[in-house]
Amino acid sequence: MALIALPAQIFKNWKEKKVGIHWTLVILAGVVYCSRGLFALTNENGIIWYTLVSDTIGTASSLILIFQSWKYRKKRWCCYENERQIYNLLFV
Repeated sequence: MALIALPAQIFKNWKEKKVGIHWTLVILAGVVYCSRGLFALTNENGIIWYTLVSDTIGTASSLILIFQSWKYRKKRWCCYENERQIYNLLFV
């Protein structure tokens, strides 16, 4: 996933100038990669290099995707003329 899926998503987001993946999934993946990378560094038997390399790539890719989510975000309230339309959208 870290070597194929996330870089492909980064390229797709950059090409289309919009994000096709929800930001919570990206944050969850980043937390998993970061925690696995910390485990690989602090293992009592020494550094686990094969895990550390892929988790570093995954963490960096997750950070790039979070940045893209912020950069290409939609301006949600710009299209509504008045507060009544917003109320109808949320509660009706």
